[in-house]
Amino acid sequence: MALTNRTPAQIAALTPGYDVTFVPVSATSANSDIIQRFGADVLTDIEVSWQATRLLRLSAGAQNVFDVYPDENIASSTASVAAGTNGADNAGTQPYNAISPFGFGGRTMFVRIGLSF
Repeated sequence: MALTNRTPAQIAALTPGYDVTFVPVSATSANSDIIQRFGADVLTDIEVSWQATRLLRLSAGAQNVFDVYPDENIASSTASVAAGTNGADNAGTQPYNAISPFGFGGRTMFVRIGLSF
């Protein structure tokens, strides 16, 4: 995630607590681009199945068993708005990056019935 051409005051308001890198906009400007880095996560899925008959299989399981969420986008705050900028969270409506490879819905559980013909 990148927030471009931010002033030092905006950077100070936006970046505490986030894993970021700063790239100067130019040699003559105090402004920088903020590049946010997202960490790696390990997910655990589990499924158990029972072949009830030759044609019927029953399954139950969970995806993301330990309820892992991705790192949050740089958030908008009162201080960032006062400094003249918002975070990367679309004014608080998208706390997680929309392109997270494992989504941001947390744990899901399921029951499945399979029929073979």
